[in-house]
Amino acid sequence: MFIRSMLLYLYFCTRAVVYNRNSSAQTSDIFSNASCPPFILTNYSSYFNPRQPSILPSKTCFLSKRKEKTPKISQKLYDRTTKPTTTTVVLLLSKPSPPPSNPPPPPIISMITQTLIYYLSQHPSIVTFRWSHIQSWGSTWSFLLTSIAFYLTFCALVHLFLQIFIKRGRTVPLGPIPAAYSLFMALISVVIFSGILLSTAAEIQETRWFWRRSKTPFQWLLCFPLGTRPSGRVFFWSYMYYLSRYLHMFRTFFTILRLRKLVSFQLVNNSILTFMSFLWLEFSQSFQVLAILIATLVYSIIYGYRFWTAVGLPSACFPFVLNCQIVLLGCNVACHVGVLSLHFMKGGCNGIGAWWFNSVLNGAILFLFLNFYVKMYLGKRKEVISEALEEPEMMKVKDK
Repeated sequence: MFIRSMLLYLYFCTRAVVYNRNSSAQTSDIFSNASCPPFILTNYSSYFNPRQPSILPSKTCFLSKRKEKTPKISQKLYDRTTKPTTTTVVLLLSKPSPPPSNPPPPPIISMITQTLIYYLSQHPSIVTFRWSHIQSWGSTWSFLLTSIAFYLTFCALVHLFLQIFIKRGRTVPLGPIPAAYSLFMALISVVIFSGILLSTAAEIQETRWFWRRSKTPFQWLLCFPLGTRPSGRVFFWSYMYYLSRYLHMFRTFFTILRLRKLVSFQLVNNSILTFMSFLWLEFSQSFQVLAILIATLVYSIIYGYRFWTAVGLPSACFPFVLNCQIVLLGCNVACHVGVLSLHFMKGGCNGIGAWWFNSVLNGAILFLFLNFYVKMYLGKRKEVISEALEEPEMMKVKDK
C-alpha cells in the first residue's frame, strides 16, 4: 500500500512539470506569431524585462491567437523569442492648419503696446502708490495755500511792474516759448489721459469682486464705495493731474506779458481747480476719475490747437477754445448730477463732504465763465453795431 501511494505521487508530479512547460511554450507562441501588428510587442519575455521598454499587446491579437491551435514549440524557437526585439515607431504627420483669419499684430507693435501698458498702469511705483503727507511732494495744506497765494501775488506784481516800467501798448516778445509750452502741455495731458484710462480698466478688473453686486463700472467711476483710500493706480494719476495744475498757471504769465492784462477769471479758475484736485486726493472723492478723463482730453485738444496756431497754421473760424471750455463745464455739471443721484440711491459715495464743497467751487467757476462769456459776446456785438453805424457816416463824408 505504501509503495502504491509513492508511485501515484511521482506520477502526478511528473504530469505537473510537463503541463507547466507546455503552457509557457503556448504563451511564447502566441506572441511570436507574425500576424500581430508591427507596432505591438512580439516578445513576451521582453514585456516582463524591466530593462527593456515594451508595449502591451493589443486585445485583438490575443483573441486571434486563442482561436488558433498552437503547435509545440521547439528549443530553437524558444531561444529566438527570448532575445530582445526592436519596435518600429510610426509618426503620423497631421495636416497643417490654415492661417488664422485675424493675424496677430507685428512683434514690434505688440512689444511697444506692452511696454506702454506696463509703464502707464503696471509699474511698481504706480501700483504701490499711496497719498501721504510725508512721502508725496506738495501733499500738505500749507504747501497748497502758500503756492496759491504766491501765484496770485506774483501775477499782480508782474502786472504792476509792466504798468510802471514799460510803456502802454508795448508787449514783451516771447518767441517760440508759447508754442513749446502748448506742445508740452498737450503731451502731458495725453499721457495723463492714457495712464488713467488704462489704470481705470485694470482697477475695475481687480476690484470688481468687491462692488459688482451693487454697482456697474460706470457707477463706480461716479461713486467710489465707502471706505476707499487714496492708493493705487487711479490715485497715482490723480496725483499727476494735481501736479500738472501748477504747470497750467504759467499760461497766466504769458497772458500778462503778451496782452498786458491781468484776467481775474484766469486767476480764480487756476486757483480753484488746483484746490479741487487737492481735495480729490485728500478725501478720496468720488467722480474724480471721470473729471480727470474729460479734463485731460479737452486740455490735450485745446493745447494742441494753440500749438497749431502758434506755429503759423490757420485757426478756426469760431472761438474753438471757448467752445471746448463750455463742453468741459457741461460734462462736469452732468457728472455732478449723476454723483448726487447715486449717493441717495446706492447708499452713499465716498468723500461726499468734499464733493459738496467741490460743487460750490464748480458753481463759482461756471458763474465766472458765463459772466466772462457774456461780456465778451456783448462787447463784440457792440463793436459790430458801432462799426455798422459808422460806415454810413463815412460814406456821407466821402460823398461831400
